[in-house]
Amino acid sequence: PECEFLPGLSLPSLGGHATSSPSLQQQHYRSPPPPPTHQTADAALLQKVETCEANHMKDISVTPIAAGRSQLDAVMADVRKCHHKLASLQRAPSRQELESRLTLCNAHLAKSRHVRTDQDRHGWRIMRATERLNMCQAQLPVSDSSMYSADFLQGYVKSFNDTWSRHCFDSKVSEKKAMLHVELKGRMCNNMLQYMFARATADASGFGIVPFDVERGAGHSTDFIESFPNIRYDQDAGGRNLLGKGAYSCNDVFVQHYFFYQHIRPMAFCLFTPSMNHLSTVALSLGSNDVVVHVRDEFFMLANMSPPYAYYKTILDDLKAKGELGAMWIVTSPDLIKHESVTKLRAEFGAKLHSGTSQQDHFLGRVAPTLIGGIGTYSWTMAYLSQGKRIYLPFWGSQAAGVCECSCE
Repeated sequence: PECEFLPGLSLPSLGGHATSSPSLQQQHYRSPPPPPTHQTADAALLQKVETCEANHMKDISVTPIAAGRSQLDAVMADVRKCHHKLASLQRAPSRQELESRLTLCNAHLAKSRHVRTDQDRHGWRIMRATERLNMCQAQLPVSDSSMYSADFLQGYVKSFNDTWSRHCFDSKVSEKKAMLHVELKGRMCNNMLQYMFARATADASGFGIVPFDVERGAGHSTDFIESFPNIRYDQDAGGRNLLGKGAYSCNDVFVQHYFFYQHIRPMAFCLFTPSMNHLSTVALSLGSNDVVVHVRDEFFMLANMSPPYAYYKTILDDLKAKGELGAMWIVTSPDLIKHESVTKLRAEFGAKLHSGTSQQDHFLGRVAPTLIGGIGTYSWTMAYLSQGKRIYLPFWGSQAAGVCECSCE
């Protein structure tokens, strides 16, 4: 399908805002959230969490595939560094947070025992290690080293909200006649699609939505998307649960299909307004022909799906021949910095690693003038929310013969 372009956002000018002034407290532009829980968990629960997470770290620290050991060692080293930084902040987690962490940890340990082949074990452990790193990084404070002031960053975030808020906030507060029971699965971008699907369904029917996670229980399903300021749930007043474990049984429509989601893009822009934590200096200073490339390796759920280097090279050679190839940035997980495609892109085209958090990398792809994605929800959602002028996604012919997932310019 042809790309549908949205009206340009009225964003603050970049000129004259560079400063080293201290960060101001981050503002959130959202419906009033439920009061935060400040209760510190008891020592016994904390010890259970630490014991389980130590066992989980031990479980994912070893791979049966010799060729993948340096990969896993590198990302585990970053995980430990991040945990050390987080510990130095002396955060006092709430009891609710620790209960969620303990349930998730136990679920992952249990699932790990059922991963059979060596290749699958390696993929599982790489994915879990990367997930732990992303979740840890998301809890660290915004770096004070940004060349843009906190006032500018707040204005940037507010401009998104002011442009799109009418698409996902109703000025009238009315009693919901029923509740959708929303179960989120996977990680950030899977959760984005699932939440968006639930919100669109609920808004069209006058329903409210309440969170549920089969691994962690009620109220613990927003870990990967809670950093988006406009994510919200309703109070459960005993309404019927209409959407639960069978979410994926929708099958033919509950997938990454542009035709299904194209009409709710304005709502998605509102829901996934970035927070200050999502912004990076690179994202705020891209040139008109700059390119962001997403490299994702195959793992046990996506075997034989990673695009070859020739896919990236063909696109980049064409852009270069047209004089439309500017600076290039690679977004990828920390364990893939030595991936064949990453290494060749850096050597042949001078590409640089962005090295942001999962949220920062994702937002960089969204605002890139040219986005070259891969297979998977991470690239798909960057393309879906793109403000760019050129988007390239690979055609997954073995799964959708004759139907292009979304490859357009």
